[in-house]
Amino acid sequence: LGLSEQEAFELGLANLRQTLPPLMNEAQPAPPGQIGQLVGDSFYPSRLLLPDTWAPLAKAQGGTLIVALPATDAVFYIGEDSANAIWSLRMLVTRVMAQAPNRLSDQLLRWTAAGWQPIPPATTSTRVIARACVNCHYQIHGSNAPAKRGQMFLR
Repeated sequence: LGLSEQEAFELGLANLRQTLPPLMNEAQPAPPGQIGQLVGDSFYPSRLLLPDTWAPLAKAQGGTLIVALPATDAVFYIGEDSANAIWSLRMLVTRVMAQAPNRLSDQLLRWTAAGWQPIPPATTSTRVIARACVNCHYQIHGSNAPAKRGQMFLR
């Protein structure tokens, strides 16, 4: 094609913008206490390359939009900035990544008009410490669920 790296990237973004329907046709605002999702299409995570297209969803959620991309075909998002909401999103990402055949990232991102901003990893929490056995047991053994959930050992 005779394109530079930057020209190829810009062409890809233009094609992505042309191909995808408006985000609000695909995503509904996440009510308080709930996690929104876009799952089943490998183009969903690619939408993050077009941060301006997320503005209507952020506006519909009162200006707050935090997203996660745990797998190549999944985006989860919340419209709350509370510690509990972020913790719940992190726990969902952990569970999805434990089972996903195509993991992507456990990084949470906050939408701003200037682009995506990474949210630092969680600090130590007494809630997590108090649940350490439950969390570890689930991740290692799969708890009482089917054995395919466990990453290390089978019951």
